[in-house]
Amino acid sequence: MTDLKKITSRIQALLAKASSTEHEAEAAAFMAKAQQLLEEYQIDLGTLADNDDPVHVFKAGLQMTDKDPSWIKKLYSALGTLYGCKVVYNPMWVRNQPGFRIELTGRESSTMTTDLMFPWVKSQCYAAGRRLAKEYPSMSAAQHSRRVGNALVLRIYRLCQETKAAPKTEAAQQNALVTIDRVEQVFMEEYGEVEETKTRPISTHQAAVNAASSIGLHRQVDGSTQLALGSR
Repeated sequence: MTDLKKITSRIQALLAKASSTEHEAEAAAFMAKAQQLLEEYQIDLGTLADNDDPVHVFKAGLQMTDKDPSWIKKLYSALGTLYGCKVVYNPMWVRNQPGFRIELTGRESSTMTTDLMFPWVKSQCYAAGRRLAKEYPSMSAAQHSRRVGNALVLRIYRLCQETKAAPKTEAAQQNALVTIDRVEQVFMEEYGEVEETKTRPISTHQAAVNAASSIGLHRQVDGSTQLALGSR
């Protein structure tokens, strides 16, 4: 049986090391190892039975106030969708302010991957924002980070659409169908009919798009719907 918590801890440690080093070669080595682990982990997922990788509702998701940067909630939601989860915004008080919690419904592996990848992906947006602020000082690092985050959200949703449209192997089609049906069933049991949130147009610019394209989100070659960190 695949030990999801042990795999999570190992990948988290590698991502933390990749983010903390200032040496590109060292960061690349840590990322390569994280990529290898995640690919092995995804291969293992294909053999898991429902009891090993159940569909559940993950309520310990991202908590934000209404005043927190909106691109961060969009990014978490996009990553959740990327990894096969359905996303719900649950209104609540956060830090004594009006806010919400983003809850995910999906396979345990999918919700875990979303929660695992989000801090690293967000940190890459902030790092890109700091780099762009030096090149384009007319905007602050925070403004550049917002635009990079928005560009990455758009890129993720394009990848989701491409994945849906791409031809899949018969095994992948059967696996995806079973997963989607079960996720939908658990989602409806928990939330019933929920109102879909309408999103505002996302603003970005070419420099941010270029920066977002360098943040690794790589489709697997086996026709599955899973997307992983790694090279473009």
